[in-house]
Amino acid sequence: MAAPSILSIDFSKARTGICFGRPGERPTLSSKSFAKWEGATLDEAAAAVIQWLPEVLSVYKPDLIALEAALPPAASRDQTSARLALGADFVIKGAAKLRAIRCIEVHGGTWKSAILGSGNLPSKQAKAKSLQLARGMGLEPKDDNEADAYAIWLYGVLHLAKFNDTDALAAIAKLQWKLCA
Repeated sequence: MAAPSILSIDFSKARTGICFGRPGERPTLSSKSFAKWEGATLDEAAAAVIQWLPEVLSVYKPDLIALEAALPPAASRDQTSARLALGADFVIKGAAKLRAIRCIEVHGGTWKSAILGSGNLPSKQAKAKSLQLARGMGLEPKDDNEADAYAIWLYGVLHLAKFNDTDALAAIAKLQWKLCA
């Protein structure tokens, strides 16, 4: 029996990182911009998310979605981005529920602590570590968004292992061996 598939999403208005795969196999990285043009309105970007989501869920058919938690608007410098991230979070979780897909929300500090070793790294340092990790595993992220999506995907693998999924545990052992080699 194949390990459960994981779709991870590092949502951003500018460029959203996406990673999909099964533990023990090489995941695929991609990214998507929901506001491709300067001055895109909130409703245009929201429509792009709503149009994209059913397609990506139909193509990938994930068993688990690991979604980076949206920052509250008060913690964001860009209110439009914060509102879009919260809206995307709401839509993604709702679509997962309708399709009976398990969805976990992962706070940035949580996945960074588990995967990068520290949950309070400065942003630039965390992005550099995510890129180094993905490249060290033989992946070729186009940018830090894809690398962060990979790190969130690894957190999804840990989440599966936490619930005693033996395929996920075996995959983690392989990852740890490769990281230590």
